[in-house]
Amino acid sequence: MGKAIVTIVLLCTLHNAALAQFQTVVSPAKIEMAVSAGEAKKQYIKVVNTGNQVITVHNYTRDWWFKAEVPKIFAPANTFERSCASWIALDQSKFELQPGEKRSIPFTLAVPPDAEGGHYAVIFFRVEPKPKKGASLQIRFGSRIGVLIAQFDPKTSAPDLKIVGGQVEPPTEAEPLRLTVDLENPSNVHVKPTGTAALISKTDGRYISHFRVTSWPQLLPGQAKDATGEWAGVLPPGEYEALVTLSYFNSKAATKRIPFTVPEPGDSPRPAATLQAETGLAGKNSLAKTTAQ
Repeated sequence: MGKAIVTIVLLCTLHNAALAQFQTVVSPAKIEMAVSAGEAKKQYIKVVNTGNQVITVHNYTRDWWFKAEVPKIFAPANTFERSCASWIALDQSKFELQPGEKRSIPFTLAVPPDAEGGHYAVIFFRVEPKPKKGASLQIRFGSRIGVLIAQFDPKTSAPDLKIVGGQVEPPTEAEPLRLTVDLENPSNVHVKPTGTAALISKTDGRYISHFRVTSWPQLLPGQAKDATGEWAGVLPPGEYEALVTLSYFNSKAATKRIPFTVPEPGDSPRPAATLQAETGLAGKNSLAKTTAQ
């Protein structure tokens, strides 16, 4: 379970130049909530003042979504179609914490009866030090910490993950094998891919090794990202394939076979070959790439 920590050092007054520090810990960093249409659920976020100043905390909701080249963006509530920011009721929108004090802040997420799949928001906590009485001049700073909220309906969510392409850079004496696969989420709910790639000899079908494939922590509906992996081993010249298996949403899995060639020593690298998803065949090359039609 993640947490966000923000530390700010500030000058309290110009007269005595006394240094003060406020540090705030908010956890968890992300909350996933299974709430069906027409139902509501309460959850809690812990806020801790680990600094030496009294702090004032304001909280509010915003949309959480993405753009093509920006994997995480925030906007006012109901900016995006799959927003749940306006479904969240905050029990305490403003409060103070003494040094060392911690508090569990409740909120309720109520899903409309016609909602389907997954919806997304962020709860921001804006933190600032409480002004000192009698100070002639205050230099005030603030910070903003966000907790991501991912709601999904267990009844209407239809998760899916597509491996639409990929490429393998064979290992060399100086560089490891590098794998990149192109992922798309065409479904109505977020997915969190995790998995491995197995290296197999195409000559005799022999299993050689496997390595981890890592992806962006979650793909929101309609989002596309790469997943990557490396293997620091040695392969003799020949024909191989990487069998990629990515698990998501409990027992679901997506697979893709990506052929590649390790060239003979001294061979010049050849242009990347394109593999049509229907054929399962690729030409000999030092960099094999697959694309789905």
